[in-house]
Amino acid sequence: MQSAYKHLLRHILMQKLSLPSHPSNHFRLSLRTWLFIFSLLAMLPLLLFAIHTINRISNAQTESVLRNLQRQSKILTHSTQNELDAAFSALQMLASGAEINRTALPRLYRHAKNVVQDNPAFTAITLTDANEQLLFHSDAPLEKSNLKTNDLELTEPVFKNGRPNLSSLSGTSQNGRPVVILSAPISQGDKLAYCLRLYLGLESFDRLLANELLPSGWVAVIVDAKARVIARSLEANDFFTPNTLSDLLSASPHNDGRLSETTTLNGTVMTTLVRTLPGVNWRLAVAVPTQQMNAPRLQLLRELMLLTGMWLTLSFLLSQILATYLLRQLKRITSMVEKNSDPSVIRLRINESWQFIQTIAINQRNAQRVKDNLSDTSRQRDEVHALYEQAPCGYYSIDTEGRIIRINQTLILWLGYQLHEMLGYKSSDFLAGDGRDAFKQNFSTLLAQKKLKNQERVFIRKDGSEMPALISAEVVFDDAGQVVLIRAVVFDNTERKLAQQTLADARAREMETGRQIQLTLLSTPQLSAYAGLWLSTFSQASRGVDGDFLDVVAVGDHLLDIVAGDVMGKGVPAALMGAAIKLQFSRSKSELFGQRDTRENPPQPAEIVTAVNRAIAPQLQVLGAFATLIYLRIDTQENLSRIQV
Repeated sequence: MQSAYKHLLRHILMQKLSLPSHPSNHFRLSLRTWLFIFSLLAMLPLLLFAIHTINRISNAQTESVLRNLQRQSKILTHSTQNELDAAFSALQMLASGAEINRTALPRLYRHAKNVVQDNPAFTAITLTDANEQLLFHSDAPLEKSNLKTNDLELTEPVFKNGRPNLSSLSGTSQNGRPVVILSAPISQGDKLAYCLRLYLGLESFDRLLANELLPSGWVAVIVDAKARVIARSLEANDFFTPNTLSDLLSASPHNDGRLSETTTLNGTVMTTLVRTLPGVNWRLAVAVPTQQMNAPRLQLLRELMLLTGMWLTLSFLLSQILATYLLRQLKRITSMVEKNSDPSVIRLRINESWQFIQTIAINQRNAQRVKDNLSDTSRQRDEVHALYEQAPCGYYSIDTEGRIIRINQTLILWLGYQLHEMLGYKSSDFLAGDGRDAFKQNFSTLLAQKKLKNQERVFIRKDGSEMPALISAEVVFDDAGQVVLIRAVVFDNTERKLAQQTLADARAREMETGRQIQLTLLSTPQLSAYAGLWLSTFSQASRGVDGDFLDVVAVGDHLLDIVAGDVMGKGVPAALMGAAIKLQFSRSKSELFGQRDTRENPPQPAEIVTAVNRAIAPQLQVLGAFATLIYLRIDTQENLSRIQV
């Protein structure tokens, strides 16, 4: 029976598998080929996953480059706009409130020279009238005037629209620097009579687009309305052709901020982003080579090819190993069948062994996890304890009788005690006398309200000195609603108290100074020389000091001028402005009295008030303040009085 069984097994192996007693090379090749195909199919999902991952990484890197392009474009746009806004602001501040006359023109000229000297990007400032007559040039003496500018195309838009204007690229300045011109109108009455122009050098824009500020290989350029280059990075000439610049200028405003493709002089394809600068007809273009954007994808494709080669190699090796193993087992079975012997079979319960190994691994991981959790818990406990003991504020806990049951090292060091000198004692024992009474009163309130915040108390240190503090406390309850303890936090209030006292002293000195200034402003001379006249004043400041002032001046033998005024605001600033206005009255009177014979033709009140207003109004506008006054002239000879408000 056993011999028949072995004969049957040999017949099956020979007929079904076509396996001779010694396997042929043809069968080995077919088996390995089949196993190689099987290995390829088995590892195909891994290859597809790798391809998908590489594609996602490539897309993410490309999107990162595009986001960086958008960000760099916005940064350069904002920087360029800020540069223009700063220049426009300087020009408008110079033009605002300017009056063109024989006395004001030198002052405006000096201001213009100072502005040019303070700003390296400004090359010059000029002033022209509506007839293109040059009134001054900041680089030339003021006396060099009566020159024709022949810049009608620059001044005409300003006089026509009445608004500041930015020119296109306007050649070079006198020192050879390329510039653009900013123009601002100046009104004379209701008419636009003058044009103030600022020559802005282009070096500042070149610095904004410098190559070292851009990623490697990137270029940037700014063009004006005539497709002329205002500023560029150092390599922009290698990338942007005149036709490309014209295309950038003719781009639709609706496409502002969108990507487009341009071609360079050497045929390189660039991904370009164009933005229009707000308020001016300038375009900013930032470009990155498209090849640079695709470089990560090409690198990943090379890595993919390497991965594919590794996949084929591993599949081939796996098929060779499996084929060798199977052929060896088949040879062994065939040999045993031909020799008519029983093969020794070792039964290995792989599932049970694998489950046992998994159980051991799981138990090891659980044990390590418990150990890590215990270590983390211990470390966190130590960190919390260190945070409590070394906190930048004091902590202590008291029971329902007010006795200290826990206190941190910070508060102990502040007060200079040892731990055993404070534990078990009432917290009120370490407070000043008033603080002890307040603690007793607030203790019941604390239990009712469950918390108190920012209570000012004074602690007594061990050496007898005082420490001002802010105390906040909160009641802790158990699950049954019974009070367990009260936690309190203490902040050292010493520096704050010192700062408050210093501020109070400074305010007192400030108010005293203001009071003395106001007494000086309201002082009046004796009127004994004018029989029948007497003068009394009364002023009540809302905050102790304000800007009220009074001045009495004799004009000749029978004229008496009285000025009373009030400055907007309160306090010392108002008093200082009042003193300045009173001083300006004295200056203006001296100037007007020095220009005529005051006995026969003294200045009229309206003239004096107008002169003071002209001198002081610009400063008051800068400060955002104003003043009201009344000017009274009494003629004791004619028994007349004139009032100017």
